[in-house]
Amino acid sequence: MLAKAPGVAIGTMVGMKAAGDTSMLMLLTVPTGIVVCSSAIGVSKALEKGLNKAVEKIIKGTLL
Repeated sequence: MLAKAPGVAIGTMVGMKAAGDTSMLMLLTVPTGIVVCSSAIGVSKALEKGLNKAVEKIIKGTLL
């Protein structure tokens, strides 16, 4: 069900589950969940496009 969901929806769900029954805690956990999940999705897409090879070149010093 969440495979095609955007990062905002996944992060909101994670944040709400982390807060439990404490509604004031949701003010912190929902935005944090959104940032973390959206970042993870963005990094995974970048890795699919070849980010890992670019990072390896930078580490080896060939792109400097």
